[in-house]
Amino acid sequence: MSYTATLDPAPPLPGYRVVRLTSETSYLCLAPGDRYVILKPVDEDCLLTGGLHPSIKERLARVRELAHAGVANLYSVERNAAGGAWLVWEYVGGNTLDDVLAARPTPRDLWIIVRELILAIEALHACGIVHGALHERNVLAEGTRHVRLTHVSPLLYTEIGDDESALLDMLERIAVAPHERLGEIAGDARSQPQPLRWVRSRLAGLIESRDVPTTSPVPEIEPTSRRTTLVAAVCVAIGGLAIAYGVKLYTSTPSVDATPPPQAVQR
Repeated sequence: MSYTATLDPAPPLPGYRVVRLTSETSYLCLAPGDRYVILKPVDEDCLLTGGLHPSIKERLARVRELAHAGVANLYSVERNAAGGAWLVWEYVGGNTLDDVLAARPTPRDLWIIVRELILAIEALHACGIVHGALHERNVLAEGTRHVRLTHVSPLLYTEIGDDESALLDMLERIAVAPHERLGEIAGDARSQPQPLRWVRSRLAGLIESRDVPTTSPVPEIEPTSRRTTLVAAVCVAIGGLAIAYGVKLYTSTPSVDATPPPQAVQR
């Protein structure tokens, strides 16, 4: 569903200009300095009088410090006059995973996108951060090499299993023709001790196997054979020129009749 700024044109923070709504509560805005950002409200459960809950503040500080190409940057958390708190996220271009699927990608392209997504999730987990809101709308892709994970939840998710289960659920949702293989992989991964790593390894094998030619390659010509072939071709060309030159000489020379003219008969 698309939204427009006419639904609520008032900027949630001073100094920001609303471009459009990206959801019922999130705004694409032009921040001071003409930088596009996404403003997303912080749930009231994360707030205490006068500011963020200390645990939420510590979690968001770790998200801000994360520097990974596969995760959108959290720039700041700001309060407005009404007492609300807003997350200021980096604006990421591209298509949501839903949009990517609507464009009917090849299985291999989708495998690459999912693998890049898993790498981003693993980067969060390595920093002790659980995303907590994994779904198709929070995955943005430009092609297969620029996959970004957005909107890490500010809530105190601490169980990595929450992200693992959410990813496997996502894979099973998108495992429709011609992507049934993802559903099989997700189902098998549920019994693995490290399902994300297991899925990533399986996808890497599939991606590499698709790069192998399905038909026998043309045999490589050895250098000696190449030289022999080249010499033969040159000889044929020279022979052809010589024949053509000889034919030309023959046709341009006046013909001489070797038979003597008949003598007049004397009577």
